[in-house]
Amino acid sequence: MNSVLMKNYGNPELEFERGDGCYLYTAAGEQYLDFAMGIAVNCLGHCHPV
Repeated sequence: MNSVLMKNYGNPELEFERGDGCYLYTAAGEQYLDFAMGIAVNCLGHCHPV
């Protein structure tokens, strides 16, 4: 993490490859529900079609 960024998040052990709607996916294809979306961003989800 860059020291000048807000520290809203910890340093996660997971790395996400992509997002779709309210889900995040790892390179291994594991699916996670994104409970943190909206912290310091808009709550629009990932890959909104519009």
